[in-house]
Amino acid sequence: ISGWKTGINAPGQLSEDAQGNLYVANGYLNRLSTNPAVLIFAHGANGNVAPIRKLAGTLTGLHNVEAITVDQVTGKIFIVDAASFCGFPCDVSLLRFPPKAAGNTAPFARSGSLLPAVQLASNSTGQSVIEARSISATTAAEFGVDTIVKQFANGAQPDFTYDISYFDVSGVADDPTTKTYLVTSGTGIYRLEENTVTSGISPLVLKPAPVSIITSDTCGRQLALGYLRNIYVTHSTSGNCPADAVYVYTHDSSGNVAPLRVLSGLGTKLSEPYGIYEGK
Repeated sequence: ISGWKTGINAPGQLSEDAQGNLYVANGYLNRLSTNPAVLIFAHGANGNVAPIRKLAGTLTGLHNVEAITVDQVTGKIFIVDAASFCGFPCDVSLLRFPPKAAGNTAPFARSGSLLPAVQLASNSTGQSVIEARSISATTAAEFGVDTIVKQFANGAQPDFTYDISYFDVSGVADDPTTKTYLVTSGTGIYRLEENTVTSGISPLVLKPAPVSIITSDTCGRQLALGYLRNIYVTHSTSGNCPADAVYVYTHDSSGNVAPLRVLSGLGTKLSEPYGIYEGK
């Protein structure tokens, strides 16, 4: 899907609704784009085609669309948006829109945060949205994953936090069949328990125990668990990371294993890939 009709400019994360329509977070890092929006393309869309719907405009509250997920049951749209050109702390909001929202539509609810969220996913219970966050290595205590209950009152804050502060988290995905989370981090790709150890009272902090390390690869950015349960991880050329690529691992990978396969090279057309998603 590419070309002027699509309106795609600096795309970030992807998601999909139950009908297979593709949702594109457009305008990731607003300093690269003046068109923050969510573009919705029909299932099977290909080539230079226009989206079937577009969520954009002043009422939406969109500035820098960082992440998106669509509830597969209710169809509600969850978007993480950050203020343009923000430093740290940054004005980050979790915006919730009704199913099939389009045009210059205001969100029906929002909550605020000071931490830049980099990816969203739904957990295995179908009741929560998982939000990975990652900031400067000099403040490692801020790294972690928030789990935010979906059906909370307008303006409410997250009830609890999954504290994995020893990770520099980039991406997160839920593995509902094993009740674990997959995370990419500055120390590797890990599988973490959903069942947690509780500590603290306010706020309630839940510390997930690592189940296994999938690989010590520290170049992973975003990841997705495909519907055939392979693990897809994006790589982008920077620092010690040598190539733009997508690494594919088997679902049961454990113990610092090599990837099942790697997509990389001129023929792939990959250039600093960020978001990734596999539909059915």
